[in-house]
Amino acid sequence: MRLPSSRSYRFLLAGSITSQLGDWAARLSLAVLVFERTGDKRAVGLVAALLVIPWLGLGQWLSVWGDRLDRRQLLMACDSARAVIFVAIGALDLPLPGILGLVFVAATIDPVFESNRSALIADVVSKADYAAATQVSHTVSQTAQLVGFGMGGILAGWLGAGGALVLNGVTFLGSAALVSRVKVATHGVRKKAKPTLRAAARFLAADRVSRIAVIGTLVAVSTAMSVESQAVAFGSEVTGFGPRGVGLLAAAVPVGTIAMLWLLDAEGDDLTLLRRGFRLAIVAAWCSIPLLLWGRVPAAAVAGYVTAGGVFIFSTAGNMVVGRRIPDDIRAGTFAVLQAAVFLAVSAGNIVGGLVAEWWRSEYAAASAMGLATAGLLATRLWLARTPISEPAAEPEEPIPAR
Repeated sequence: MRLPSSRSYRFLLAGSITSQLGDWAARLSLAVLVFERTGDKRAVGLVAALLVIPWLGLGQWLSVWGDRLDRRQLLMACDSARAVIFVAIGALDLPLPGILGLVFVAATIDPVFESNRSALIADVVSKADYAAATQVSHTVSQTAQLVGFGMGGILAGWLGAGGALVLNGVTFLGSAALVSRVKVATHGVRKKAKPTLRAAARFLAADRVSRIAVIGTLVAVSTAMSVESQAVAFGSEVTGFGPRGVGLLAAAVPVGTIAMLWLLDAEGDDLTLLRRGFRLAIVAAWCSIPLLLWGRVPAAAVAGYVTAGGVFIFSTAGNMVVGRRIPDDIRAGTFAVLQAAVFLAVSAGNIVGGLVAEWWRSEYAAASAMGLATAGLLATRLWLARTPISEPAAEPEEPIPAR
């Protein structure tokens, strides 16, 4: 893994680390605070729902503004707004409707921030460094998730849920300060245009290499999530784990993803990169099958979840390829469309994984999901073999109307 030399990228990465650690830690603290103040489990479930609803529709519609505005300033505005929101939730004794309203606003900002942060990477590194920059960013994101959940429990116990949320607000201010140091390279300057989500969808429909990358990503994400989401049932029913063991099983998934990120060679053309991603993901899925079937053995169960987490590696390879093929003028909008597609795949994996595990034994359900991942990725890989090398599209199929 290679860290790009761009100073602006390193500031952007540092800001991402700061805000993501605080954000993942705050998710647990937010649930604790709502339960402490209301004693209502339904309210906790409603908070969880509000955190994801804006990722389908409203968040995507707002994200496209990043293709019309200064992305750096937009990220700083997003961080500043989330800082105020989390400090208010943590420091003020707000009624439940007020908390829920602020949670929804913060959740609506998340897809706008994430799509434009992904888009800004291409503005601050050269095209030759884009794949390496994406690889490092994905590694940081997975590590932040792993560490952030652990920090959330510690901070909630040390500072209380409210204090942990206030601290999360401070991390967003730190992120905004770091992003303010970012300078956009000349190749990141966009033409004056009025991009739309429709233009982003047209690009994805027209570019065959991007379509293959997206379909492979959806296969990998949905099948791997069907295994990850059943960690509690698998650990308790198959392996006989208690709460700590179940936590270890859930943590094994991002560990597997991070390990594969270190193995992925990010150099080369788009088709070469996709082939490497397919190879690693297929091997991970195939190796996980016997380990999951032997899940009664604790070591095998943990190893099975580690290798299942390795299947997510294709989403990184696909992100690298699609990201450097997207025209500059529709990058944020395209990432927003991809976010919605991946979110749907994650949701489908969660739901189907639960249904199959309920109908069948958990170990068989998990192993069958990895078998489906292997078959789906192999089929997509054969499609890739018939795809000629092509340059990234310079513009979407239909021109973007001028402002």
